[in-house]
Amino acid sequence: MKRTLLFIACVLASLTMSAQDELAVGDLQNSGCLSMARGEDYSEPVRTIVLTKEGSILSVQLLNYGSNCGTRDFNVTSDVSGDSKDSTPSVVISVVPVVQLDDEMDCYCPFNVSFTVRDLEPNRFYLDCWWYKGLVELTDGEPIVLEYKVEDVTIDGISYKLLKVMHKAMLMDWTTKAAELYIPSEVNYERETYIVTSISKDAFWHLDHATKMTVPKTVKSMDFDYDGAIYANPFRECKSLEWIDVEDGCPLFSSVDGVLFTKDKTMLLGYPIASSRKTYTVPEGVTNIRSGAFQYNKYLRKLVIPEEVTYLGWHLFSGTESLEELYIRGVIKPECMSDLFGGMDTKVAVYVQPSEIEKFQAVYQGPVYPLPEQTSDNMAYRPFIEDDKEWVVKVISNGWPTEEWIEYYYFDGDTIVNGQTAKRMLCDRIDSSQDISGKYVGAWYEQDKKVYYAEGRNQPFKLLYDFTHSTGETLKSIDIGENVQVTKMTGGIPGFKGTYYNLTNGDYDRIERWYEGVGSEYYPWLNLRWFRGPAGAFGGNVGILLACCVNDEIIYYNSEEGDPYIMGARKKRFDFTHTTKEKPKTRTGQESEQSPYGEYNEQRLGINLDPLNDVYLVHITDGTGKAVYEKTIDAVSIVALNIDISSYPKGSYTVTVENGHESFTGYFDTQATGIETVRNKEEVRGRIYNLQGQRLSSLQKGLNIVNGQKVYVK
Repeated sequence: MKRTLLFIACVLASLTMSAQDELAVGDLQNSGCLSMARGEDYSEPVRTIVLTKEGSILSVQLLNYGSNCGTRDFNVTSDVSGDSKDSTPSVVISVVPVVQLDDEMDCYCPFNVSFTVRDLEPNRFYLDCWWYKGLVELTDGEPIVLEYKVEDVTIDGISYKLLKVMHKAMLMDWTTKAAELYIPSEVNYERETYIVTSISKDAFWHLDHATKMTVPKTVKSMDFDYDGAIYANPFRECKSLEWIDVEDGCPLFSSVDGVLFTKDKTMLLGYPIASSRKTYTVPEGVTNIRSGAFQYNKYLRKLVIPEEVTYLGWHLFSGTESLEELYIRGVIKPECMSDLFGGMDTKVAVYVQPSEIEKFQAVYQGPVYPLPEQTSDNMAYRPFIEDDKEWVVKVISNGWPTEEWIEYYYFDGDTIVNGQTAKRMLCDRIDSSQDISGKYVGAWYEQDKKVYYAEGRNQPFKLLYDFTHSTGETLKSIDIGENVQVTKMTGGIPGFKGTYYNLTNGDYDRIERWYEGVGSEYYPWLNLRWFRGPAGAFGGNVGILLACCVNDEIIYYNSEEGDPYIMGARKKRFDFTHTTKEKPKTRTGQESEQSPYGEYNEQRLGINLDPLNDVYLVHITDGTGKAVYEKTIDAVSIVALNIDISSYPKGSYTVTVENGHESFTGYFDTQATGIETVRNKEEVRGRIYNLQGQRLSSLQKGLNIVNGQKVYVK
């Protein structure tokens, strides 16, 4: 109910004077006090602006200007500028209540405020005052009354509020049943056009059919009064929504990969509930994630929140159906903690900074772990067994004096062990004392992401790697110790982009790491079962994996241990030049902030692809523009290329890595063909291939490839 109106006498306002305008204030009074105490009915009087102009004097009356009962005066400033569209002046008037804090009460007072703007010659101008922003045109002595009145209407089955005096529309309730919804930028009602500038926070409540939503660039707020005002994600319960688009130029919202953000991308507002992504990493630059942004999500299994995010809204993950892993890398403000996990399944594994564990355990009943080193998006499983895959291992002997050499492991044809068809693994060893090629070191087969290994030809297969484990599980299928925990991750390791598994003991100390498609950090056939006393292929030695590649694509590269492919003092380096193309980027396209680089000598060209994360065409052209190498590569999983250039004629070459939205260009020179002629086959030892890439047991007449170099045998 309404409270009894109270009259409060107020002193005249003290005014901030503009150099070009003279303001005067009169008739400042309180027209009544309405209680806004909880449970009281409240009806706001109509907000009204009355403008009257006589010559160069503009009189302004603000009727029912809402403010707190503690208001004692107003500061009023004005600015008249000729820099406006159509050369029409712009008049900006600011009215700021001055409130005595001691007198503040839980009430609302509609004040009447009158003041004067002088030295305004034109009768036609753009006015920005209180709630009104638009063009006005006056006739001397005739007042214009601008009333803030809204009307509820239904247009084409959709509910709107119309602010008629400004020709604005606010979308209130969407009721149509299309799968792809395009919010209109304007609507017509009674032969008048209204611009859709606002979306109510409940406009799409419980919408259960739309898969895609597009927000027009006309939307400025979530109400009529304040441009830029955002209260909630308007799509927070759209059960079938897969993608949210925002037109370019929208001053309120933006979209990144179908996810709704504020214009400046510092606040994540809403993640589409039915997006098919299983992993999502909140982009860098976001500091605030609004309430309910991920609630009711159907498919998301892994969510990564970066360090910059310090504010998380209430019930952020309520009702998520599939979430398994949550990584919170930042320090969250204490006021966010009480309602953060409301409605979230307590089976979700939450990873936080070690210093934050106790704080999260106090509000979450599920498992809380310390953060692993890095998290990113998962990618498709890469099999361990692939044709033309090779492991390069540096071996350190346990003898005295200590020696080092390189061993190459590779698959070479099929074999049958105890009735099981498998791949043979061979090893080439090159050291100062002897060269051994094609030594048998075991048989392998892979099934359902589990990798089995038999060391001898008559020995049983044993499960060596199990890539089916999820984060938080304890290793059970492989007997490598007690209480060994698994953390499944992707990215964050220089030289590897795929999915890997950190194995830790009960104190969270890492004791092993497995890489999908690669194996362990040592030999390809060595994991924790032999870690107590590691043995190399040819004796009691320790191996360190340097690289794993498939043909000229490097999928693992241990940069700390040196380059296993491009070695020697004659190696040269060059940086690529990055160019952004005009062609629009795809949804998955991402620009690289760091250009790759290349290294080369007479035999090999290496291209670092670590900064890239997309599909690219790599091509090399000679000085005439003729292509000498072309290949499409997926840099999502490849960290480098190792290209044989030993047969390239002397000259300058251009290498380009490009796709539809960006291009990287570099240059290198070759000095000679790189073909070495030998008369005696015993002069050369090492890995031997023919020109078709087949491995040879010994040098053949003609052209051979030995350790990446071309050797001609007469």
